[in-house]
Amino acid sequence: VFHYSEFMNEENGPKDQNWPYHEWSRGKRDRFIRELIPIARNNTIMGIGGLVSVRDYNAIIPDEAKYEHPYHFCFDLFFGAIQQFLRNASNWGYESPFAPNEKVAFFFDRQDQFKHKALEQYSHALTHDTDNRFGGIAFESKEEYPQLQAADLLVGRTRGIGRRIFQGKQPVNTNSWDEDLGAGGKILAMHYDA
Repeated sequence: VFHYSEFMNEENGPKDQNWPYHEWSRGKRDRFIRELIPIARNNTIMGIGGLVSVRDYNAIIPDEAKYEHPYHFCFDLFFGAIQQFLRNASNWGYESPFAPNEKVAFFFDRQDQFKHKALEQYSHALTHDTDNRFGGIAFESKEEYPQLQAADLLVGRTRGIGRRIFQGKQPVNTNSWDEDLGAGGKILAMHYDA
């Protein structure tokens, strides 16, 4: 089972004899990820996410208005981004992969840390779903749904792009994994920064 954060853990992973990539060279890891990227990219209808600079979030948002965790704010951005995309895709130059009244279902990796909050924020998003486009929400296992492994790759790379944006750097470098992954404009990440 592919876990992006585990794959990218070059600091602690090599010290662990059980790390799946323990004796892999940088070249082998690069070839492996470059084989995964077209699978994720070509089998993804659309990747949509929400990003926030944690530094800016902590500096700007008053304590009484903060969420329990910045990830919770990202969930709100995510659901808001989906709603905006469904309403405005063609105005933004995207061809929507969804039929005009098609419902969108949400599948997340099964985990306990953010599940409760995701369900709470999904319920809140439903109150703003005036177009009735949100379908169901489910939490499933990556072992049983390899699509979640592809989503994990998309999220991990998009997070890196966001970090570079927040640092004022070039978001996507030429001939990079991110350039390969984003080919075709199938990723939309809405973000707030100061």
